Amino acid sequence: MRKHLKNKRLEYLKQLGTDRIIDLQFGSGEAAYHIILELYDRGNIILTDYEYVISNILRPHTEGDKVKFVVREKYPQDRARESTAVTKETMLEILNKAKTGDPLKKVLVPNLEYGPPLIEHVLLKHGFTNAAKIGKTFSITEDIDRLMEALQEAENILQTARKEHSKGYIIQKKEDRPVTDTNKETEFYSNQEFHPMLFEQHASSPHKEYTTFNEAIDEFFSSLESQKIELKAVQQEREAMKKLENVR
Repeated sequence: MRKHLKNKRLEYLKQLGTDRIIDLQFGSGEAAYHIILELYDRGNIILTDYEYVISNILRPHTEGDKVKFVVREKYPQDRARESTAVTKETMLEILNKAKTGDPLKKVLVPNLEYGPPLIEHVLLKHGFTNAAKIGKTFSITEDIDRLMEALQEAENILQTARKEHSKGYIIQKKEDRPVTDTNKETEFYSNQEFHPMLFEQHASSPHKEYTTFNEAIDEFFSSLESQKIELKAVQQEREAMKKLENVR
């Protein structure tokens, strides 16, 4: 792979459809090469020429009867899912296939492209609880219009995120530590997850806001090691205090 990309500049990178597939182009014109990163399942790395004919592939395989991911075959760019807002008719089909008592969120997540955090956000914003269940606390006939309004908001958020730079948020958890040293802080905030917006389910949680999503990601991963060390120290302090209390 290195010999093909030597002295070539990264011209651009883009996401294919709405899937976790990244296309990086090195060089231009007929001298261009593409590295395609598939960031799901077991993952894959594919090297293609300017026409997307595969030159090298980490994990060769076949999908179905026709699509082959092997050397000298053309990489199918159209296999990536495209963004399409779900219609009321499609949503009714999905809901009617669900079993009575199925959690609403669990039914929606695998059938929509918005992801669990965004789906939970719009459901809460439109009055649905996390405990909403098909046929019990969610009525398909009575609640479908309100659900479609929630999903339209999710679509609007997704489209806006594609056009504009997002802020970044790190959601935290307050970790109380035993008071063993008066010079130490009695609270520690552990980083839990990061998002490009403050979702409704996190509104009351401790969090840090950043100017850009990239800043939030950088801070989250650059502090992973120090967070692990701090959490381990807190756990050790708790265990030591528990032993001390048992002795008393």
